[in-house]
Order: sequence, then C-alpha cells, then structure tokens
Amino acid sequence: MPASGNLTVCGQQFWLGTHRAGLTLTLRADAGTVELLAAGARIKKVPSRLTIQHLRQLIAEGGTRIQTAAVPARPGTGEAVEVERIVNASGLVSLGGRQYPVGSPFAGRRLTVRLEGALLHLSDGSTLLRTLPNPLTEDEAARLRDARPAGPAPRPSTEPVRRCRARPR
Repeated sequence: MPASGNLTVCGQQFWLGTHRAGLTLTLRADAGTVELLAAGARIKKVPSRLTIQHLRQLIAEGGTRIQTAAVPARPGTGEAVEVERIVNASGLVSLGGRQYPVGSPFAGRRLTVRLEGALLHLSDGSTLLRTLPNPLTEDEAARLRDARPAGPAPRPSTEPVRRCRARPR
C-alpha cells in the first residue's frame, strides 16, 4: 500500500487511508466486484470497473486465478452473518433500510454487526462490545446489503471494565 493511502490498479483507484501505508494487500477481483483484503480479512468491497482484459493482464503479471466461491450462506438458513456499518452521530445503525439504536458511545465508529438467531452482536472486529436483541426477521436479514457468512464469534474484552464516577459536589 503506498504512503498516500490511494492504490490504483488498472486505472481503478481505491482509497484506504494513509494509516494503511506499507500494508500488504490481496486484491480479489472479477468483472462485478473488487475486494481488498489484509491478512485474509476484507477491508473494502466495491463495484469493479475492471474489464476482462484488465483481469487477464493481472493474471499475466503474476496474479492467481481462484475458484469461484460457493454462494455464501444467508440469514434464514440458520447461519450467522455479519455486516459492517458505521454508527451515526445519534448512536444508530442502518439495517434493512431502518435505523436501530446501538448506543451513542459508538458514534462515528465502523463496527461489525453479527446477526445470530435472536441476538445482534456488536464488535470492533474481534472484541465483543455489546449484545442486543436482533430486530430483524429472517426475511429482512436475508436482504441485507453486503451480508457475509460470519467468522469466529467475537469475544468479550479481557481487560477489566473501568468506570468513572463523578464525585458529589
């Protein structure tokens, strides 16, 4: 990843931020989508502007042809799924065209929302931050944008919980 945080592949640009400078990325692309992965974890998925000729060029320059992945499990099949969402300034996340409260302390943060049965888990990737009731029906969950099969369940932090109390005046 260049120091500018702006990666260009066959004329298509990907802005990933300067904090990722020097990071080794894997590009997984077809004519429909491009995924950028770091250490196997997807950090960005965008519509592809790459042509078949671009894909052939990438393979000719040392890229590897991969087998098409099986259709991922979707909600309603008993499988947990995850989506990435940014919590808005009011502490809400958008799921299925509606907004749901997850807490104002998370405002502005990109969180992983894991839907597993009747529960919704919020994590920052691997650390469980909060568990709430799942507000979506199976049909609504089946239509979530950018849903993917869930990875390993997030774990609660091992750090002690710190709490500040205001002193009475």
